[in-house]
Amino acid sequence: MTNNRLVVYDKETNKRKFKLNLSATDKCAFDDATNKVVALSGKKVLVIDPDADAKLPDAVTKVDDPSAISGLKVSDNGYFIFGAKEYVMINKNKNVTAQKVYPQLKTGRGANAALLAASIYNGIKSTKVTVTDENGNVVAEGGVFCSAEEADKAGRAWEAQKNLRHKLKANEKAKKAARSSDNLSIFLTSEKANGEEFVQLAVVDQNTGKEVKTFRLSDDKNVVYEIDFASNTVYAVDGGKLRAIKY
Repeated sequence: MTNNRLVVYDKETNKRKFKLNLSATDKCAFDDATNKVVALSGKKVLVIDPDADAKLPDAVTKVDDPSAISGLKVSDNGYFIFGAKEYVMINKNKNVTAQKVYPQLKTGRGANAALLAASIYNGIKSTKVTVTDENGNVVAEGGVFCSAEEADKAGRAWEAQKNLRHKLKANEKAKKAARSSDNLSIFLTSEKANGEEFVQLAVVDQNTGKEVKTFRLSDDKNVVYEIDFASNTVYAVDGGKLRAIKY
């Protein structure tokens, strides 16, 4: 992987099989357990198997806002890719099993949520990846989303993964922006009822890509809230009162 391309070679013949041209904003992640590469090229999501693919595979799907995509969770079920307002679940056979873009608030806190998260993500360009079994037990950690520029600076893709992984573990800003734990992602979205728009949270299981729960957070679009993943509780200051909501 260089600053502008990802090249796959045949290990036996040392001949080039195919390449993927990368822009400065494209991102790649490496699944160390299966030797696959998950690439975000523009809006296209590709899952590349260097050993099995004879040519560059077609995109599996597209995302709505690639600038805000930064999370990748690897599990036995496949790849859970997420950002500030959307996610996609791809199984190990390269099939999309779940995908959703959450509508954002037109005004208030949600109006700038995606922009804020994208700004943080673009500054870090990486995220922690954990490999788990079907019961959610951590088997291994590996792989990060990183820009081609960062990989080139590190000299080798593996070194870039290792260095960026350590960087993110110490960076709480990214964790708060992503609103994610090791197994859950929570998305801020909107709900309409009787012509009014409300703040809503959607909880998604990263191992399956399925919504665990959706609930109304507040009628106030500027509601202040924090998520405690350890106790599965959302704390919100709503109407001058502190509320604790279990999810």
